[in-house]
Amino acid sequence: MADKESILHLQVGERIIGMIKKSALTFIPRLFGSVLWLLFPFFFFFPLLQLGIFGVGIFIILSGSGVFFTVRIWIEMHYTMLIVTDRRIIDVVHTGIFKREIEEITKDGIVSVHVRKRSFWQKFFNLGTLVIRSKKINAFDFELTGVAKPQVARQFLAEALGVTVKSKKGTIAKS
Repeated sequence: MADKESILHLQVGERIIGMIKKSALTFIPRLFGSVLWLLFPFFFFFPLLQLGIFGVGIFIILSGSGVFFTVRIWIEMHYTMLIVTDRRIIDVVHTGIFKREIEEITKDGIVSVHVRKRSFWQKFFNLGTLVIRSKKINAFDFELTGVAKPQVARQFLAEALGVTVKSKKGTIAKS
């Protein structure tokens, strides 16, 4: 993968202030499953070899798919993020090995930023969803799920946007 500046096509004089990523805790169940899938064919290596070329083909397919799913999860974990620059917020979402979606919103286009925690596990592990709402009616709102310490991320965005927190419910609104 290329470096983030070349992916984002930063404007002249624009600099990255910070990045907000998903917590690794949100990927543990999927990584555990993919590693099990990766190791599964090795438990049946010798019985598969006894099947001849057919067994070797099954072993290669199972091992290859395990590697594929593990790499796919790692790429999503490593490259899905919100990037805060001095001029805009960029939402980079990887949903596959080759599928990347990049959306951006200027700082002037942001209406509010709030944190959403819905489950017991999110409260227990201090995870949440960071939601950034824009001024445009039909615009896509940025949501980054599984953010560790979402209140700290919300406060970081408040400082980057130059606004103060107005509500006790965890919402940042421009005044």
